[in-house]
Amino acid sequence: MVKHSHSDGIKSVHGKPDTGDLDLSLILDALSDPTRRRIVLRLSGDDFCCSSFAGLGPKTRLTYHFARLRDAGLILSTKSGRRRILSLRLREVEDAFPGLLPTVLRCARLESRP
Repeated sequence: MVKHSHSDGIKSVHGKPDTGDLDLSLILDALSDPTRRRIVLRLSGDDFCCSSFAGLGPKTRLTYHFARLRDAGLILSTKSGRRRILSLRLREVEDAFPGLLPTVLRCARLESRP
């Protein structure tokens, strides 16, 4: 895990693994869960703090889902004060596996329709 301090007081904690070490099996396993697909879908539009996902389940369960996505290299977690901001590593994953996330996001949008 790599930590960076910025002059504006924001500390970044980068997700694992590095871009060159992304593993397709880990990514597909992380995306096999519908809650994690909903998290990725929401993050595809913007960065969000962890608490904004409260509607998807209890905090302990969400922490588990965030960790699975982070360990697969799909998201980054940035600490800003007392908040953690999550962001999707769309460009990095797209560079490693072209077309994968756009396809998963398209399917997740279909799943989320009533």
